[in-house]
Amino acid sequence: MYIAGTAGSGATPNTFVVKVTTTGDFIVDNTQFTLPAGSGNACQYVKIGTSSGTDILGATVTQSSSVAAWATAIATQINGFQSTYNACGVGSSVFVSKKVRASNDTFETQLTISLTTGTPTGNPSSGNPSSSQTLVATVSPASLTAVFGLSATVTSGVGTCSVSGGVAPFTYKWSQSNNLSGSFTLNIKSPTVNSTSVTIKNLDSQPFQHPVKGTVYLQCQVTDSSATPLVVLSAVLPVFVS
Repeated sequence: MYIAGTAGSGATPNTFVVKVTTTGDFIVDNTQFTLPAGSGNACQYVKIGTSSGTDILGATVTQSSSVAAWATAIATQINGFQSTYNACGVGSSVFVSKKVRASNDTFETQLTISLTTGTPTGNPSSGNPSSSQTLVATVSPASLTAVFGLSATVTSGVGTCSVSGGVAPFTYKWSQSNNLSGSFTLNIKSPTVNSTSVTIKNLDSQPFQHPVKGTVYLQCQVTDSSATPLVVLSAVLPVFVS
């Protein structure tokens, strides 16, 4: 199973750190990748961060039946190969998180995977030449700020998701989680293009006495246009709100 959602915060921040230690296929983050439909596919590696990162898979896992069974097999291989991360197969997706997760950790949210495609769904007769492709999504800058100043509404700077590998065109889907305090609304501008920002409005009747503060965590999911699409999540882009 996995647990993912928006963090909450109390009225008064403190320095306490919550640490969760997990066993088995218990996942506490929303870091994931989605496997393509079809048959005869294979996953060569799952690396933390970029293609030069640490491989947590350790061996090629080939699809022998359904995509869901393949996802479970990949998760099982990850869990048996190393001791730092847990994985869990949920439908056609594989979720990954640290075994020991602290609330003040830097999110481990970018995965790079390598897939060899077999026969895509919907075109079983022609097949698809085997090829290993890597899709990497990188966000910049390293962080953004959103400073309210004398206004009850603020818009952050612009973050951009850049893609390497894969097959163009690409589709983009930005999402967010946050630990903001106070009463507010939050909107992601243009969540389906490669560049975005967030707008936050303080809903308190006395916004300057009760400011909205904290961090918004933006993340972009990128899907390419391969016959069996590759899907990857970027690293988290923090937006510091004050």
